[in-house]
Amino acid sequence: HGGVTHTNESPDSRGDSVLQIALGLSPAEARVAQALLKHRDPVAVAKALSISPATVRTHVRNLHSRLDVKRTSDLLLMLDRLLAAMP
Repeated sequence: HGGVTHTNESPDSRGDSVLQIALGLSPAEARVAQALLKHRDPVAVAKALSISPATVRTHVRNLHSRLDVKRTSDLLLMLDRLLAAMP
C-alpha cells in the first residue's frame, strides 16, 4: 500500500535511535539523553527511567566526554538541535 511505513516505535524511541546512530551513543546513553531533554532534571530522569540518580550522573558524564561538551546546557542544546533537524 501507498509506501507508508507503520512502526510501533514511539517518538521517544525514534529519537533514541537517531541519537545512537548520529552520535554513536549506547542505547542507555541515548535513553538518558532523550529523558534529560524531556525532564531537564537528573532526579526526574532517574525516576522516569527507573534507575538511580548516580547512574544518570554517570551517563551524563559519559555524554559530556563523548560529545566533547563541558556543560549540560550545551549538551541539551546540541541534542535539541539534532532532534529538531530530524524529519
